[in-house]
Amino acid sequence: MKISAMTQEYRLVEPTIEGAIKKLAKLGFDGIELEAGSGRFHAWDLDQAKKIKELCASNKLTITNLAPQTDFVNPDEWEVEKDLLNIRELCKMANAIDVDLVRVQVICHALGGFGAMPQIVDQPPVPMLRQWSTGISNLKKAVKIAEDFGVTLGLDNHFFLTVLDHLRIVKEIGSPNLKLFLDVINAVINGEDIIATTRECGKLLVHTHLKDLYRYRGSGRGAAETISARLGPTGQFEVRPPVGEGNTVNWEEYLRTLKEIGYKGFLSIEAAHSDFHYDRWYVAEAGLKYLRELNKKVGL
Repeated sequence: MKISAMTQEYRLVEPTIEGAIKKLAKLGFDGIELEAGSGRFHAWDLDQAKKIKELCASNKLTITNLAPQTDFVNPDEWEVEKDLLNIRELCKMANAIDVDLVRVQVICHALGGFGAMPQIVDQPPVPMLRQWSTGISNLKKAVKIAEDFGVTLGLDNHFFLTVLDHLRIVKEIGSPNLKLFLDVINAVINGEDIIATTRECGKLLVHTHLKDLYRYRGSGRGAAETISARLGPTGQFEVRPPVGEGNTVNWEEYLRTLKEIGYKGFLSIEAAHSDFHYDRWYVAEAGLKYLRELNKKVGL
């Protein structure tokens, strides 16, 4: 299974997208999620997009998808309109550089939108149900734009909504142009059984994000990790190491489950969520090496 990385994850260690692409190619990645609609890569800049496509091709990298940030429950209607305009321009860009997938989120920032999004699956109506209806209404507008351009939107599970909440949204909208991204650790933090959830997603799953999480009680894992550890929702301390160095996900079982459901997408390593004492390039390289070895073991 091919392995990708996100260009926006390396802003602190490489100021340009082009520089990050060259470095990731040198490390041996197969593809990139290309940040777009950002301050350093505007959604309407097709000239830059075409140059980046050429750079990726010369470095044998696939652009797996465009990766903007969206927040469709934002109470500021103008902010939502800007996101929708951004999606329109990004769909044009996707067509121009032969990319068929654009990542979106219903809610992007933990403190954004109306506040903490409730989990919806198997729950009765809640006071913030308006967020749910508003998010779906705005996402439908984005999906219609994607349909017009023949582009697929990949809905990324962010923060307070579970993967199953996102699956319900995808099924409710019912468009062939809306699929699922699955962020494994976001699902774990929300208390989901990642294997059962992945099976539930099935053919609707088109992309997956991989980072890692180590949970423990007490101290003793080393000074740097003790300093950076945070108390998580389970009452345990949490550290964010490179993929393969955590203890909350059986990655071999996860990859076997992806194989079981016929998943054809990339394994996309997230480096930005690792703890501060880990160098970003080390996180990328260590995760890549681990997943390459695991791919061989699983037969992918």
